[in-house]
Amino acid sequence: MPRGELIRLGMNRVRVVVDADAALLPVTKAGDPNPHTATEIAMLVGALRKVGSDVVDRNPDRMIVARATSYMINALPARVQSGSQAGEIVWQSARSELERVKAPVTARRMVGSAYQFCDFVLHRSPLRGLRGCLQTEHDNFVNHLNA
Repeated sequence: MPRGELIRLGMNRVRVVVDADAALLPVTKAGDPNPHTATEIAMLVGALRKVGSDVVDRNPDRMIVARATSYMINALPARVQSGSQAGEIVWQSARSELERVKAPVTARRMVGSAYQFCDFVLHRSPLRGLRGCLQTEHDNFVNHLNA
């Protein structure tokens, strides 16, 4: 949500809470050449939604890692320059949160490796940017879950 809209509404932030086993479906529009059928929708919000939850729940490390990298991406300023402390501050905050939620050691290592790699990239190729690199790492974690 654009910051200006938040200010206009007298709000500081927006938080979306999604219940367990929620499913997002496109709104059907007139003229859609391939709309979801009632059978497909029932399958997507029923049996396949359950399978999706089971797959993600059986891999809590990747879900924690995806959330942690997403947090870091969103907490970073738009452009982090080499030598800036912003990345380190966000990383320390993410580490504290991982400890607070008692994240498994595997998840902590995965997040740490992603940050260290991106910090390395930032110092070697400043045009790439810390945020962009973390976005790529996040996509890799999520792609594994999506597959």
